[in-house]
Amino acid sequence: MHEILVYSRIAASKVGATTMDSPEWVAVSPSEIAAYCALTNNSRRGVSANAGGDETPVGGPNPRAENKHGQIVRWYPANEDHADAAFTWGLYAMAGSPAKHDDAYVGSHNVTTGNMFNAPDGMVIDSTGLIWIQTDGDDSNEGDFEGQGNNQMLVGDPATNEGLTRSTVIAIKRDDNAWVG
Repeated sequence: MHEILVYSRIAASKVGATTMDSPEWVAVSPSEIAAYCALTNNSRRGVSANAGGDETPVGGPNPRAENKHGQIVRWYPANEDHADAAFTWGLYAMAGSPAKHDDAYVGSHNVTTGNMFNAPDGMVIDSTGLIWIQTDGDDSNEGDFEGQGNNQMLVGDPATNEGLTRSTVIAIKRDDNAWVG
């Protein structure tokens, strides 16, 4: 069992799992029957095999070759049961740069020049269903990442598929009524 945990990517290859683009955090929504996974990026997508020896074809939840920006995939379990082995999926957000690209790297419809980002990483869904996304990407502001600024936290509303608004200040009120942030 310990080898499966240590070599999980190689073990997944042995059973024919879909190679994903660097999965980071998974969050389960308290307000809908869905789970989300931040796929940070995969510059080798469509170029070379993974550590398990599998090819990394472009398609499905990994729709871009040399995926430098990342995406967030949303899974819906069959029969509205997270224990069910079957599911459907969709992309919640494709990170990208509409200021720099007009191709597959532009990002999804909910990514604009005002909220463009790369490398979704940390993620949590609050009690109202809003999804909070932290980035851990290229902040060089050069080349494909021109104008994307520093790493950031964004918030979006999966119910409307709107948003991905940049959040500049986060403040949390502790149990002792002190503010942190």
